[in-house]
Amino acid sequence: MKRSMRSFWMAAALLVAGMPCFAASVGTYDALIRGARDGHYEPALVMLREYGKQHPADLRAIYDHILIAQWAGKDDEVLAVYQSSRALLHHMPSAALSAVARANRDTRRWSDALSFYREGKQRFPRDPAFAIGEAMVLADSGQTSQAIAAAQRLVNTSPGNSAYRLALEYAYHRAGMPYDALHEADLAHTLDPKKTATTREYILSLQRAGLPGPALQMAQNHPALLNDAEARRLEGDYAAQLVRLANAPTREESNRFVIADPGHWLFTTS
Repeated sequence: MKRSMRSFWMAAALLVAGMPCFAASVGTYDALIRGARDGHYEPALVMLREYGKQHPADLRAIYDHILIAQWAGKDDEVLAVYQSSRALLHHMPSAALSAVARANRDTRRWSDALSFYREGKQRFPRDPAFAIGEAMVLADSGQTSQAIAAAQRLVNTSPGNSAYRLALEYAYHRAGMPYDALHEADLAHTLDPKKTATTREYILSLQRAGLPGPALQMAQNHPALLNDAEARRLEGDYAAQLVRLANAPTREESNRFVIADPGHWLFTTS
């Protein structure tokens, strides 16, 4: 491991120094790709941009460039690499095809995203990511009835698959059906309670269904699952709910201050 990391940082140092021969070194290439798998995206991307100019027909480099740019969240770069090399990319492997589909989805190119997900579903029927992606793009693009039907078909094939349940939850959410969405999120969390994605979606689904108290309590038990903005919104929803309860006309005056105290509810509810 130490030797591998030394190779990676030596390669990165060569890039920074601007040495022109780095792309020709197989060892340097491999070290930078390994570094990207560990989250060091930019050195690999710098190398791949230059390598692509020198070796425009190298399919391995094209696929690596697409994947790493997608890992780095650079959707425009993913699409630019694909567009510049599409004449060579007749049969992309599953991971690269999924990355291009996701980049189209993230940039709201719904029609193109659907085309890539459907191509992947046909070519890689055992990879569920493409069928899930298709359902979610349908939901994103406002085709919520089709999205619900597509996700429901997935659930019907494997009711115990939490990822399929989350796809149906997302379709219901986009269709404005928060309680149906919460039902699916609850089932997904029950099926896979230790999975980060299921717990996060359960928290958000509770919030969207008007249950910020339980959502906030679960979020406090899993503080890494929400970003700062999401946590602030959840806390605001919970505080607003307490104010509404405190102002309810049927409440006795002596109870209103207790209801409006967030600490009381956070430490006494379950």
